[in-house]
Amino acid sequence: MLPKLEVIGMTKEDQTKKEEQTMSGHFMFEMRRQMTSGQMRRFVRSLPAFQVERDASDPFADLLEKLDAATAQQGCKTRSKGTRSS
Repeated sequence: MLPKLEVIGMTKEDQTKKEEQTMSGHFMFEMRRQMTSGQMRRFVRSLPAFQVERDASDPFADLLEKLDAATAQQGCKTRSKGTRSS
């Protein structure tokens, strides 16, 4: 815990603002210290690689196609082709 700042001539609002800035600066320093530590580097290296599969089929698109085909067979047009987002 950081010590309270007691500066003569500062208003309570100024003291509060200064304390928040000091705590914010301490937080940023601590986050930077932890994120660049050797322990964090080892942890990140142990994680599996993340890769987005571009050619994976979209199950919702397949279901929407089946829904379009079924409604077209019945002759009712409840969905228009322009409403689907791609």
